[in-house]
Amino acid sequence: MLAAADRFVIRVKGKGTHGARPHAGVDPVVTASEIVLALQSIVSRSVDPLKPVVLSVCTIHGGRASNVIPEEVVMEGTTRYFDPSLKELLRRRMEEVVQGICASAGATGQLEYEDGLHPPW
Repeated sequence: MLAAADRFVIRVKGKGTHGARPHAGVDPVVTASEIVLALQSIVSRSVDPLKPVVLSVCTIHGGRASNVIPEEVVMEGTTRYFDPSLKELLRRRMEEVVQGICASAGATGQLEYEDGLHPPW
C-alpha cells in the first residue's frame, strides 16, 4: 500500500531478417529474452534481501509475422519498493543490463524509466 510504483519501457532494436536467414540479421527477440532473465537477477543479487523490491516485466511485443525476425521488441514493466534509495540502484542496474546484453548481441537498447506513484515517505 505504501510502496513506490515506477514504470519502465525497454526498446531493443536489431536488424530484421527472414526467419530462414537469422545469420543475416540481429535478433531482438533473443536479445530481449536474455534481458528479461538478467533483470530477474537484479533483485536477488544487487538488493539487500531484507529490503522488499519487485521488478516485473509485464509485456513483450515484437514482430507481426511468424516467419520474419522483427527489427524491434518493446517490453514494459514496473518496479515496486519501500526504500526510496533503491530507485537509483534499480535504474542504474537496469541500464547496465540492457546496454551490456544489447552490446554483446550487436543490438541497441533504450531504457525509459518513469517515476510513478510515490508515498509521502
